[in-house]
Amino acid sequence: MTVINDSSKSIYTDLNGLAQLRSQAGKPTKGTIKEVAAQFEAVFINMMLKTMRDAKVTDEGLFDSQEGNLYQDMFDKQISLDMAHGKGIGLADTIIRQLNANMAVDEQDPSASSAKPLSMGVSRAAAPVATTAKPEQVPSFSVTTPTEFVQRVWPQAKRAAQALGVQPEFIVAQAALESGWGKNLIRSADGAPTFNFFGIKADSSWQGAKVTVPTLENDPARGLVRQNAAFRSYGSVDAAFDDYVKFLQTNPRYQAALSSSRAAVDFGGALQQAGYATDPQYSAKINDVLASGRIQEAVGTLSLASR
Repeated sequence: MTVINDSSKSIYTDLNGLAQLRSQAGKPTKGTIKEVAAQFEAVFINMMLKTMRDAKVTDEGLFDSQEGNLYQDMFDKQISLDMAHGKGIGLADTIIRQLNANMAVDEQDPSASSAKPLSMGVSRAAAPVATTAKPEQVPSFSVTTPTEFVQRVWPQAKRAAQALGVQPEFIVAQAALESGWGKNLIRSADGAPTFNFFGIKADSSWQGAKVTVPTLENDPARGLVRQNAAFRSYGSVDAAFDDYVKFLQTNPRYQAALSSSRAAVDFGGALQQAGYATDPQYSAKINDVLASGRIQEAVGTLSLASR
């Protein structure tokens, strides 16, 4: 059990105390990380409570006075402290994990006192550490609009479409549906994207990296069922689309769909009939993405840019 003295508590819900938080974070040790995280969470909780109080639109009668507001503020600060030093809202735990990952000092080496200060910002990659080896490049995928998504995957979709004998717009529409236009990509524990644009699960035949996450499956007897499932993880957009082509071409259940002329007209329907997804509206949803015109608009932009 860690005892926090009263002199340190005074800064927990006082924004002026952030300077001391920064000072502690600038001298990172495992002994101070927990305290810094608790302080920051308490400040955050108090800010939320204050925002909620300020948003009130009706008077509170007897207690709506300068004195009442003062005591209310004191009460909110105490609540913030109690929550932060109890189970909290999970923010402190997240900060502790982040600071531990980014801590640039080695407590076993006193000469490391000149290490780079820690950042309280959210980052998926660990802080750089001096080394003679070439730093590993962490893959990333970030898009903010459907147009950006289409432009990012269009070259890979064209290559995949040529191999499968379908229109690239169908493949982009499926990828957009499965990944939420790239914003809901399955990610690994460290936040790195898996590039799994097509919701392909990691069955026993898959020998590569995989990530297990909660998912909803449509069971004919029970309806939507929540379960944990392992999904394939790739190192790049190219690898994801190449494996998608291989997955369809080597899986016997999709041979009829790929060899049928229907695939050129209704690729989503052909996949659904072959059992690609448990969602009975899977084909309709892909067609809705196509009907939205977003893919055609983005492709048109690409065509204009290439002239």
